[in-house]
Amino acid sequence: METRVTDAVNRRQGAFFTGEDDSKGQLVEFLPVSADKWQVYAERGGNVVYRINVSIDERIQPEVLELVSQTPTTTEDACTKPRSQLSPEQLTDCIKKFADELGGRKSNK
Repeated sequence: METRVTDAVNRRQGAFFTGEDDSKGQLVEFLPVSADKWQVYAERGGNVVYRINVSIDERIQPEVLELVSQTPTTTEDACTKPRSQLSPEQLTDCIKKFADELGGRKSNK
């Protein structure tokens, strides 16, 4: 079950289980929900990032759900974090911010 969960998280975020010890993602809790389903929690940096719903039936793929994280909500703060820790929305905001900054610099010349 651990391998199936790890593979599912890696498909969602390839670098989740890599990095330094304090920023490296890990599976922290396996909880039975029913006779045939489990919930697994994955955390990184002390924050729970994913809840994974797993069936004991190996033909059913685990479902990886991103939980509301403790990552900064402002673009300026978020853009200083490693890319692997940013949500797709935060990455989009950072790209826009950087493009606007570059545009402003070009027009000042």
